[in-house]
Amino acid sequence: MAWFTEFRIDGETEPCMICFYLTLNYRLPDKSLLRIEQEAAWCEGCRSFGVAEVIPSIEELYSRIQELQTPTQKLFFIYRTQEAMGSAIDELHTRLRWRGSRKSPARCLACGSTAITPVRFAEDRTCVVNGKRLRYVTRHHGQRHRHLRRS
Repeated sequence: MAWFTEFRIDGETEPCMICFYLTLNYRLPDKSLLRIEQEAAWCEGCRSFGVAEVIPSIEELYSRIQELQTPTQKLFFIYRTQEAMGSAIDELHTRLRWRGSRKSPARCLACGSTAITPVRFAEDRTCVVNGKRLRYVTRHHGQRHRHLRRS
């Protein structure tokens, strides 16, 4: 299963489509799997937009756990059951243990470079990365495959 984020680069007609996969995992020392958090990024190694790891801080992980332990109505809507929230908290505790031993910065998932710049859109649905103004278009789920365009 995959999901796609589509954005446009000012002055270009073709959209840029980034594909994220739900099946990418770290294998932990105990042989269990932990899903890789991903985000769109500019990679200097690839010289294109692609997918990179997200390495949250330990503080951010503790904050996420606390939010789920005292959930808002929005979180109840997202997770739907107490069991699902409990599973998310368990995953965050696993992620905390993993994060405690992770020393390297986030990497491009295509080439392994750490020379990446995350694509993070502001409230106006735009951002500037590598001197290029990007405009968020959409995010959707699906299995269709489109090649990433080199920038």
